[in-house]
Formats: sequence, structure tokens, C-alpha cells
Amino acid sequence: MKHIITFFSLVFFMIGPLCPAVVTNPDKPLNGNWDFNPGKIWEIEGYGDEPLAMVQKFIVHDNGDIYLFDRRHFTFFVLDENGKLKFSFGRKGEGPGEIKIMLSFFLVGDTLVVSDMGKIHYFGLDGKFKKSVPTTSTIGVAPLLFIDENRLVKTRIVPDLNAAPEALEIFNLTANTSLYLEGEPVPDDKKQADRGIMVLISIGSGEFERKPGFVAGKIGDKLLWGKNDPYLIKACDFSGKEQFSFSVEGRKGKKITQEYKEKVVARMNFQTNGGPSPEEIKKRLIDSMPDQSTYFSQVEAGNNGLIYVYVADAVRENGQEIDIFSSTGKYLYHADISFPGAARILGNGVVFKGDFLYLVLEQESGDLSFQKYRIKNPPGS
Repeated sequence: MKHIITFFSLVFFMIGPLCPAVVTNPDKPLNGNWDFNPGKIWEIEGYGDEPLAMVQKFIVHDNGDIYLFDRRHFTFFVLDENGKLKFSFGRKGEGPGEIKIMLSFFLVGDTLVVSDMGKIHYFGLDGKFKKSVPTTSTIGVAPLLFIDENRLVKTRIVPDLNAAPEALEIFNLTANTSLYLEGEPVPDDKKQADRGIMVLISIGSGEFERKPGFVAGKIGDKLLWGKNDPYLIKACDFSGKEQFSFSVEGRKGKKITQEYKEKVVARMNFQTNGGPSPEEIKKRLIDSMPDQSTYFSQVEAGNNGLIYVYVADAVRENGQEIDIFSSTGKYLYHADISFPGAARILGNGVVFKGDFLYLVLEQESGDLSFQKYRIKNPPGS
């Protein structure tokens, strides 16, 4: 009998590590609610003589510098840790160092990587152009993140904008190869034309809060990714090997009201040359919107290896709920950051960096400001 037990113990030991751990969390954090208690350090309304206009995205470097792209100015502005303009760069066009459409950008080591239509551009942190890499039509469309200068994580674009992406992959620009985290390659005869313009329209408009899709984050030496409906997130290494996954059971999605749908569509401007009228297009858009938000919209690195999962709430535009998990996926805290008096948070939302948070706010008056706060009570510190 002793030998039998030893045999089965050996089999369990051999098989067990092959099965990634699954952490199923009830919708109740182990340690309750968390108050970041942010205190404002500064706010600015422009970059030097240029006013804030249409902030598409910003990233904070480890040294405190802020790289921000303003779509109306079509310019990258680089601010120091005090919000002072250091320099700016960027030019619209299709020549060397020029950008046709800024889909997204990323800081990778000492390089700023810009995703353009059909190209990936590389700039130094001083804004000087390094090189461009041509891509096939769909590779350069709004990657979710870059692992390094050669490897990016992207989704497959599908013709039906109401449908969820079918696949998530790690693509190697140098080797021109894909490693599929979910889904399978599409045969050449079924590949779709570039949908980049439509994807660009959706950026910053609550796409990942209203419609199911892939969300991914790079945290240390791990990728965290998952479809945001249901609440399930997987962790893998950069070779695609899954390490663990975690979920929140019993969570209910936030309701999307008719009033909100009409407000979103009212912000859009439509110009038609024949075909449906602007009113008909707006009605179709309203009818296509779901009645419930997805479960999460971002996955970010917090202090000391904690994982911040941004709760999706399309209707609430001036605050952000965050679920805080341990590095192994245990649901530790729930946080709610609110900015009373503001109409909405713009750009890529609330951004944490160390003991600070940053965001772009639009006031009820329509005035914009970029703000920096010190987190007085950082979790995990």
C-alpha cells in the first residue's frame, strides 16, 4: 500500500505543475475598500503657449517625464515632472519620421514606438527619429502593447464592429511570426482589409467598456490578458506559457442608460455624401450599443507587484473604480477614485506611476486641464 501511495503521489507531483493555477475570487475583496487619498500637486491647461485640445494618450516615464500626444495639434509634447514643457516633436505626413495617423504609442526602454497605418516608427526619448518598419495592413493597427521593440501584442480586426475580436497574438516584427494566445490564424483567402480608420474612431470612446474585447497589460515579466466579458484574466510569460488565471465571480456589469447612449452619439459629427442621413446613422449607433458595460477596461501594474484592474463603467465619466489583486490573483481591495465637479476623464484615463497618478479632466465649462496627484496612501507600500 505504501508503494501505491508513493506512485500516485509521484504522478500528482508530475502532472500538477502542468496545470496553471486558477484563482476564483468572490465579489468581495479580502481586505475591504482602499482609499488612495490623492492630493493634487499641480495642474496645467496647456503646453507652453499651446492649449490642451484633444489628448489622445499620455505615458509617464520612470524618470517622471510625461510623453503626451495631442491629436488636434498632431504633436508629441514632452513635459518634465513639474508639468513644464521640455520639447515637442511630430509631423503629419508619409515621409521619413512623419506619421500618417497616430494610432497609439508606447515607451519601450529608451525608445518611443509609434503605431501608424502600415508602419511602426521608432523615436529616441529626445524625439529624434530612428527608423520605420513597414507592416502588413493589419499588423500596425492599434497594438495593445509592446513587449520589446520587436514583439507586440495585438488583436485580429474583424469587419463587424459590434463583434468581439477573434484572436489575440504576440507578433514578432523581425521574424514576421505570430504566437496565438487565443484564437487561430486566418487563411489568406479570408483575411479582411485594413479597418484602421474605424478602430481609430473607437479609441477613447469607451470601446473597452461597452463592447467585449481583449485587454492586455505588461506587468514585470508577465503578460496579463483576457476578454473583458466575463471577468477572467490570464497570466503568461512572454513565450505564451500560461502561469495562472484569476476571476471575480458574481460581479454584475454596470448598466448603460439610454441617456448616456444619446449623449455619446450627440458628441459625434457626421458628414454624408449620399446614403443614410446623420440622424439615421446616429439612431443605428444608439441601437447597436449594449445595455450593460463589460467588466474591465484596463490591466495595469500597481505598487510592489500588485495588479490594478480598472472596472468598466461607461456611464460614469468623472471617476474610476479599481479592483486591486495580489501578484498571484487574489482579490485584496476595491478602490473608488472620484473627481467631483469634473465632467469627464479624457485620453487614456487615470494613469498610475509609482506614488503618483495623472489624468486629463474636462470641466463642466469645457475647459481642459492635465493634473498630477500624489497618492498619500499607496497600497502595498
